[in-house]
Amino acid sequence: TLLLLELLKVTIEYLSSASYLTLTDVRFYFNEIQMNLDFYIGQNNFTQSEIAASILQKIEEYSLLMDATSVISTIFVLVQ
Repeated sequence: TLLLLELLKVTIEYLSSASYLTLTDVRFYFNEIQMNLDFYIGQNNFTQSEIAASILQKIEEYSLLMDATSVISTIFVLVQ
């Protein structure tokens, strides 16, 4: 099995089953995923490092989108 996908599976299961998630909760899990992917990428003998790098790139793109969305949400709340 793909070791790095196990963390993603557990995280997705938690996020899917949790009620009332906050943006902070989601960020926490994405940060944990990013740290683990960085670890796998750094392992020279780890055969799945390219997969980890690809997944990390997509998560970083998603993080930029989340940051932009949270700024817009904050401005909207402040205006009201």
